[in-house]
Amino acid sequence: MSWETGNPMGGNGGSGSSNPDPTSDYSSNADNNVYGQGLDAGSGDGLGGYNSSTNEYLVSPLINCTGYIGVELSFWRYANFENNYDEAYVEISTDSTTWIDLGHPMYPQDVAWQNVTYDITAYAAESDTLYIRWRMESDGSVTYSGWNIDDVVVTGMMAGTPPVCASVLSPSDAATGIAGDMGSLNWNTAMGATGYKLYLGTDGGGVTLPTDIENGTDLGDVLSYDFLGLLYSTTYYWSVVPYNADGEATGCSIWSFTTMDDPTITVFPWMEDWETNSFLTYNWTNDDADGGEDWLIGTSTDYGAMSDHTTGSGYMAWIDDSSPDDVPAILISTPLDLTGTSHPILSFWYWIGSASGSGLSVDVFDGTSWNLDIIGLSQNTGWEEVTIDLNSYKSTSSRIRFVAKESTVYDSDIALDDILIREASTEKDVLTYSFAEQTGPAIIDDVNHTVDVEVAMGTDLTTLVADFTLSDLASATVATVDQVSGVTANDFSAPVTYVVMAEDSSTQDWIVTVTEALTQSSENDILTYTFPEATSAAVIDDVNHTVDIEVAWDADVTSLVAEFTVSTLATIDIAGTAQESTITANDFTSPVVYTVTAEDGTPQAWTVTVTIADPPVGQVCSNPIVIGSLPYFTSDSTGFYGDEYSTSPCDDNYMSGDEVIYTYTATQDGLMTIDMSNLGGTYAGLHVLNDCPDVADSCIASYYNASATTDFTIVDIPIDLDSVYYIVVSTWASPQSVSYDMEITFSDCPAPTALMLDSVNTSSAIVSWTTGGAANWNIEYGPEGFTLGTGVLLQDVTNPANISGLNAATSYDFYVQDSCGVGSVSAWIGPLTVTTDCGIVTAPYLNELSTGVLLTCWENISSRMDANELWKFTGLADYGASANTKPSGTFAWVDGSTPNTATDVTLITPWIDLSTLAVPQLTFELFSDNTDMPGDNMTLYVDVNDGLTWTNVYEYAGDYPDWQVMEVVLTQFMNDTVQVRFVVDQTTAGVPYNNDILLDSILIDEGPTCPAPTGLEAINIVSDAADIIWVPGLAANWNIMWDTTGFVFEDGNFVADVSNPYSLTGLQPEATYDVYVQDSCGVGDVSEWLGPITFTTTAVCAVPYNVEATNITDVSADLSWL
Repeated sequence: MSWETGNPMGGNGGSGSSNPDPTSDYSSNADNNVYGQGLDAGSGDGLGGYNSSTNEYLVSPLINCTGYIGVELSFWRYANFENNYDEAYVEISTDSTTWIDLGHPMYPQDVAWQNVTYDITAYAAESDTLYIRWRMESDGSVTYSGWNIDDVVVTGMMAGTPPVCASVLSPSDAATGIAGDMGSLNWNTAMGATGYKLYLGTDGGGVTLPTDIENGTDLGDVLSYDFLGLLYSTTYYWSVVPYNADGEATGCSIWSFTTMDDPTITVFPWMEDWETNSFLTYNWTNDDADGGEDWLIGTSTDYGAMSDHTTGSGYMAWIDDSSPDDVPAILISTPLDLTGTSHPILSFWYWIGSASGSGLSVDVFDGTSWNLDIIGLSQNTGWEEVTIDLNSYKSTSSRIRFVAKESTVYDSDIALDDILIREASTEKDVLTYSFAEQTGPAIIDDVNHTVDVEVAMGTDLTTLVADFTLSDLASATVATVDQVSGVTANDFSAPVTYVVMAEDSSTQDWIVTVTEALTQSSENDILTYTFPEATSAAVIDDVNHTVDIEVAWDADVTSLVAEFTVSTLATIDIAGTAQESTITANDFTSPVVYTVTAEDGTPQAWTVTVTIADPPVGQVCSNPIVIGSLPYFTSDSTGFYGDEYSTSPCDDNYMSGDEVIYTYTATQDGLMTIDMSNLGGTYAGLHVLNDCPDVADSCIASYYNASATTDFTIVDIPIDLDSVYYIVVSTWASPQSVSYDMEITFSDCPAPTALMLDSVNTSSAIVSWTTGGAANWNIEYGPEGFTLGTGVLLQDVTNPANISGLNAATSYDFYVQDSCGVGSVSAWIGPLTVTTDCGIVTAPYLNELSTGVLLTCWENISSRMDANELWKFTGLADYGASANTKPSGTFAWVDGSTPNTATDVTLITPWIDLSTLAVPQLTFELFSDNTDMPGDNMTLYVDVNDGLTWTNVYEYAGDYPDWQVMEVVLTQFMNDTVQVRFVVDQTTAGVPYNNDILLDSILIDEGPTCPAPTGLEAINIVSDAADIIWVPGLAANWNIMWDTTGFVFEDGNFVADVSNPYSLTGLQPEATYDVYVQDSCGVGDVSEWLGPITFTTTAVCAVPYNVEATNITDVSADLSWL
């Protein structure tokens, strides 16, 4: 049985995977007790939760409800049960034998205390005695933390008395900002009530009952009251008086609320596009009184609209088509005063996901009642606009209500956007009008509302089809027949009357008169002419009958397709081949002659000349970026240019991306050096050629950066006077482009080569090189990564060169150049990166392990050398160690994940001189917590090397939920120079991946003058005594504090100046004791206490009695005793 009473300890059941128990009870009294299942903090079966395969319950004492009505059970619950497998029940019985389920949720999973109430009046009426039972049933596997209950209360009122007062539900007392045009008052059930009377008004001041709206109106047995048309910015008072056959409740509270300022929209057009990310901008209301879902605001739905309609990246209102599905989701607009509009129109955009069953309807409130289902909408495949005429619903308090009906699945979300109320358009004009047969533009008279059009001679006027446009939202009919532009045919033998209707339903007659031309047209001009590849508008010369047009440099002029128009009723051909605009292709390598023939047969030749624009500078060899002189510097990107070349005699791969073409014409013989830096991508290629890259055998020099982005240099490229050199920057097809800085310099002094390190110590380095021909050299050096020109310059050095004055354990970059004479130096070569030796550091010494990398002069080794079998300095630990709270890169750790078979994952400090410390002490932070398999741990060993041998000074394998600060006194190494190593043996854990080991803040500093002892143990334990032993710090005297386990420290048995070991005597059999010890180094100089060590004495060995001898012979007997 796992039920018990006591303090909850936060356990989470046998599975360890549920929400845990609370760590305190609900009520505020001092006992902190609850009734619960498995209150222990552990995670075993029945620890921290319920048992598996069980039916366990807790039954209340007998409850006598004689003479009470309105009986209610209330308690606070903190419970967790495995979903679908383990069930929770609350049951009631009148005889403790037959139990009735009260309908409690079967699978609660709480993260906070929850109040639960049940009306048990009906059961109390059956019997004078009641029992309550909290029960659970579990299966045979996973177990959770189970029941915890607190503050169980059964209340009721004596029969034959009036009811108690009701409590307010909503709006809360003294609430502000309440919508006054429509809303409801709600209250909780009053014990013993059979009905309620309502008092409501602005009078009474909250002291006496208000009466000027409702004066004790008998509402019957209801718990809410709907109101309409309350004044804005007004305080209202209300009170609910419950009653029954024995009278009315007395002394009931008078509550108040204040209505909001008038939110009514009075200025139109008005739009809601949700871009404020709030329903409150225009006081929209989510009406979820019937339990429906709330409308949401977001940038996308889960299924359907993936972006809003307004901008594609803004907000919209939407409903999630997840459960509950059976209750409409209602969104109501703020009040709208439409009385000042002439003819209001509502428009909005909607998108309903693809699943069948979802829908959206719109209701309109006309100031008196809701007009339902003005329009109903179903699923679609994108944003669609809907328009609704509001002219019949104008009032000072009109509203729009959107009612979403969800499908029974989950993938049909509903979205709304750009809700607009505006005036209906009054425009009803004919804007454009034409026939294919017309000889010239129509004459549209928007004063007299007439259209006059002439058509070609011989046109059949009885079946003409017009192309026309009307005012926005207008429509047209002829003799009640709807007119569709480009479709509807009419007889224009006589003038035709179009009736054009505006959106507001007003109309205008338009008279269209068509006349037939008396002669044929002689017009044969090209009116417009262009290509998609054109860089600018064509120049059309209608005197000389020519067209001149420029196209892009990379256009294929052998197959260009022109878009053109010619004179009305004229035809156009090239050498007898008819030409169609946007269809016919021609070769424009040379000028092309069109023949345009007028309606009357008059021909005219038109000459079209196409020129090709210059290519962008740097894109092709014919228009390169010209480098006028050296030195030259540029910062650029190949992505600004094109991908015109795919081969190079240097390397095809590094010419497959975008490229930039430079040329330089040498002004003298000499050497050219090209530096590439700040590369913005990988696989950069530099090609130096004596011709365009599509010319074979033209490569002079090249460099390719492969998958790196490091700087590179091509040094001393020989150049000759007046020769032209092509310099091309490109990449692979992936990444296609690269940004870069490029510097090109000239020199007549060859650079040295083969810069190398000869030797290095803690403060100097010797470097050498192969000269380019000079007898003098310059060296520049500085911290690794420094910029040339900012380092230390050494001139006229020898080869090799000895550079002194360096810092230990520091990385430097070295560059060297030949010096051929005054003003004649070579390019720099380098860098050569050199790291000086570590040397010995002097304590105090701290490594906070906060850089995310292994520090210089530290070693990280193991016999296996796999990534998981070395110390790591970035990443986050797993399992129990994931709760360590420190960010990645701020500690070192050993990963228990596979492979995990190393016995010596080792981190070693540099050599440290301890001679400055009186009492050297090692301090470090350690985290080790196997929450999945407690007690299954990898082991950490700490060893110290004094130059002769490694000595173990500390060992740990265990679990603790927080970082621990470990202190190890190193007095045996005083005045020594030492190294410290931290070694993890992964094989000491059965399942290492559950137990990552974390290390931080390694410090060697001055320790306490009186270090604490270590290694406290109890040995030789008998029924009345035990020996206590320890490893001393620096003292020769010690103090002991002891008593029964859990004792208050100040009240324990203190013994001063004891020896080591120390014998505790006079103990009780089978009793458990705690013992502490401290070093005593002198008067007033004692260490911290070490302990407690806990042990239990043995049982007393009693003297046997009633000894008897039976079956006695000459040589034997059987003995027995008690």
